[in-house]
Amino acid sequence: MNTQIKEPPPTNAVESTPWVINIIVGEKRMNDFLHAADIFEPFKQYGEVLSMEFELTKSKPNLAFLIRFKEQLEKHGDVVTALWFARTPEIHYVDWSVKVTSDGKKWAVLKDYLKQFGIIENNEPTA
Repeated sequence: MNTQIKEPPPTNAVESTPWVINIIVGEKRMNDFLHAADIFEPFKQYGEVLSMEFELTKSKPNLAFLIRFKEQLEKHGDVVTALWFARTPEIHYVDWSVKVTSDGKKWAVLKDYLKQFGIIENNEPTA
């Protein structure tokens, strides 16, 4: 006899939704070295483009979450150039003092790169 028992969901369950955050982030020590060695101009920032998926169970995507995430990355020695929710790019953080970003092999003009995601300079982030 093939029986399957399913547990009912807990009554206090909160629906969670996966959210992808795109990040341009680099190690601060490497960034500092590239500037100190005069390899990078002051307006260029070392960073790689990463995507991370989060399960948000208690809130919708918001700017406060991005800022807290950015602060945690910086506490651990990273430099954050930009981060945004992939599905809602109007919620974003960008360091617009950075004009060019590079991973050490290839480079991109930051505003042109972000424009493809719907992020333009001087548009206000929303929460």
